[in-house]
Amino acid sequence: MGEGSFGIVYKVRDLKSGEILVMKQIKITDDPGDLNLKLQECDVIKNLRHTNVNRYRYHFVASSQLCIFFDFCDRGTLD
Repeated sequence: MGEGSFGIVYKVRDLKSGEILVMKQIKITDDPGDLNLKLQECDVIKNLRHTNVNRYRYHFVASSQLCIFFDFCDRGTLD
């Protein structure tokens, strides 16, 4: 779907539920505090509730990548 300075965003299908989600894949550096900082950001996103922010679903870490999953929004609702 896109690429930015922090990572790549993909449109994916959850294999268990069949739902379409958005996966943000963020590279984790060798800095020992990098993963902890990014996981703290996940905790903030988990608790964030706003009509203009896609809902956080879950995350996991694999192969020096942090993968964060959100609800997919087909189009914006901002006027």
